[in-house]
Amino acid sequence: MSAIRRVINTAHPVESLTFWGLKPGMTIVEVDPGAKGWWTEILAPYAKATGGHYIAALGNAKDENFWKEVADTSIYGMVSANTLTPQSNDLKPIRQISCW
Repeated sequence: MSAIRRVINTAHPVESLTFWGLKPGMTIVEVDPGAKGWWTEILAPYAKATGGHYIAALGNAKDENFWKEVADTSIYGMVSANTLTPQSNDLKPIRQISCW
């Protein structure tokens, strides 16, 4: 069993996403997903499949490790990333964020 599958089996993502109010077509912002966290494995493909948009809020929006992991647009869709640090809030241009 993959590490991702083990986490999914114990973290109850359906319940979490239901609690957060995730709906098809939403803009989803994942704060500090790392190179590719297991939520990225769920959220980005969901956004792609439902016509939504996945945005990663990273310490460095040009993080090569992150972009390598989400490069397959057939799985992840058109992923966006913004830099989010205490000194700069690059999410201001996003007018309507549906789910954090």
